[in-house]
Amino acid sequence: MKTQRRHELQTNELADRIGHYLQQAKPYSRHIGLGLLAAVLIVGASLYLINQQAVAHGVSWSEFLRAFHSFDPKALAEVGKIHEGTAAALWARQSAGDFDLAEGARLLYRDRKEAARLLEEAETSYLYVEKQGAKYPLLVDRARFGLAQVYESMSRVDKAREYYEKVSQTAKDSVLGTAARQRAERLNDKAVERWYAWFERQEPPPPPSTTPGAKATEPKVPADLDTLPDKPDLPTAPAEPAAKPAVPSETAKPMTKEPAKAAPAGKEPAAKAAAPSEAAKTVAKEPAKAAPAAKEPAAKPSAAK
Repeated sequence: MKTQRRHELQTNELADRIGHYLQQAKPYSRHIGLGLLAAVLIVGASLYLINQQAVAHGVSWSEFLRAFHSFDPKALAEVGKIHEGTAAALWARQSAGDFDLAEGARLLYRDRKEAARLLEEAETSYLYVEKQGAKYPLLVDRARFGLAQVYESMSRVDKAREYYEKVSQTAKDSVLGTAARQRAERLNDKAVERWYAWFERQEPPPPPSTTPGAKATEPKVPADLDTLPDKPDLPTAPAEPAAKPAVPSETAKPMTKEPAKAAPAGKEPAAKAAAPSEAAKTVAKEPAKAAPAAKEPAAKPSAAK
């Protein structure tokens, strides 16, 4: 009984305290309700924003990949502008710089004006990534390496060496850092500096016009090209005298042989005539000597009575 009574007293005391607190909070009930509502709205808005950011993140990378596989620097730059502030936008700017650098370096041997324009666009893209990509050290190193290549293509050796050294210091143990260090050491060579100074002064021939109906530029040829002979005036070898007809040798003359006469019955000739095949062999082996005449039989047969 005492335990049950004690439990009832504790329950009543708790109810009294709750009622007392409710009476004190009653004047502030409206503010409390607004606070709870605001908390719910904040949580819902946060969840919505997180979801939207995830969607935007996926969209930015999808558009980056689509522009990258089109190999179009302008499309990549557009992705960088639309999704500015995202990792995909920085990679889009970096890739646009890579494409402009590659094409600009190729055109240095054909069209210096167009090459300079592309190299300047690559420089702009790389500088943007270097400035905005502090959270991505690897991307910053790639941008600086690209800047070094741009300045090297522009024959600005000192500026190129500066950026190569930056990459070699921030990425010492990486493949990119090793390549940057090797390029910086190469640019320290005075002969390399002189070569770039010479290359900068060169003016490659302009590319042929691709405009329909435009007159094609003729290549420069010597002024006396039309007066040159059709054939070069080269000395000719003396003509050899005509070969005289060969005189047939005695051995080449046909040999006539007498037909073998019939031997009398019961008697044989002392010596037989050489077979034609053996005589031909003798003539082939010894062309300078005349073939011996066929021998007459030792005894002629008597005329038939």
